[in-house]
Amino acid sequence: MVARGGFSKLLIIKGEKIMHDKELNILVIDDNEGIRDSLKTYLTQLGHTVALATNAQEALTKFDAGHFDVVITDSSLPLGPETGVGAKIAKAIKLQSPDVPVLMVSGDQKDKPENVDALLAKPFRLEAISAFIEQSTSPK
Repeated sequence: MVARGGFSKLLIIKGEKIMHDKELNILVIDDNEGIRDSLKTYLTQLGHTVALATNAQEALTKFDAGHFDVVITDSSLPLGPETGVGAKIAKAIKLQSPDVPVLMVSGDQKDKPENVDALLAKPFRLEAISAFIEQSTSPK
């Protein structure tokens, strides 16, 4: 159960339906279709509602229009020659909703940016996503 960039489709769960004890609204932001689709399938099977975005503008538009309990963003998204787009999305989200947990996934970033609650290196295990969601949304 490892997600890697460049795959068009990934096998995630072998016919099992796994549920979390609460249904969450999750925004997934990644320009890689395989990763987006894999995360949506996995998170939906856990009982969550998932919205997808492919770039910063689409992500912030969806975030402004909806209510999200968790945001998962790639660190590198297309926005011309600009870098650090994932960190800029996290900053915009935290300014609007400081309590929404933001998980950043990255194939090349080593240090967790400000406004990001956790950094997960690619390739990542899908169970690590689930663990982050469980830990970051559990009552403190």
